[in-house]
Amino acid sequence: FLHPIVYGEYPKTMQNIVGKRLPKFSGQEVKMVKGSIDFLGVNQYTAYYMYNQVQSSQKPVGYQNDWHDGFA
Repeated sequence: FLHPIVYGEYPKTMQNIVGKRLPKFSGQEVKMVKGSIDFLGVNQYTAYYMYNQVQSSQKPVGYQNDWHDGFA
């Protein structure tokens, strides 16, 4: 979630998985977002075991199917 704020673009893995469906930042948006963080607070209350889920061609294209992982 921090990659755009730190680097001004989505992570390469996300770009590869989502492809053309991923919105592009304009040059002005990159300037506005990149390096704009002053403070980061992290709260983690639970943890999940995850596994790499084999991508099925039968699944519809969508946000959760782009994750390529599942909850164990």
